Amino acid sequence: MQLKLTRWPQLKNLLVRYKYEISKSFNHPSYCTHLNQGLNELTHALNLLSPESDEIFSILSILIDQVKLLVNKRKRYSIETIIMSFMLYTISPCAYDLLRGYINLPAKRYLQYI
Repeated sequence: MQLKLTRWPQLKNLLVRYKYEISKSFNHPSYCTHLNQGLNELTHALNLLSPESDEIFSILSILIDQVKLLVNKRKRYSIETIIMSFMLYTISPCAYDLLRGYINLPAKRYLQYI
């Protein structure tokens, strides 16, 4: 049995299947508990950062926002995520669409509105 992908649709089918499997596991009650613990740790790490570490601050801010979007039912994007999304969308809409399939980003309509 060959486990080699020969066509792009095969990869797409695999990604869709695993995305479905992962979304089913989100209903596990301890999942949110672990995410909230991780969110608290990330927030604590953000508070410990020195003022000189701007790059790490922005990365941690976006990471915290992504975890908050997973935990909360209502999607409220932070300013850092909106700015990053807008910059990515203006540079390459195709790359934005691809990345939007993996992380929580605002809809293109919202970015066009602002």
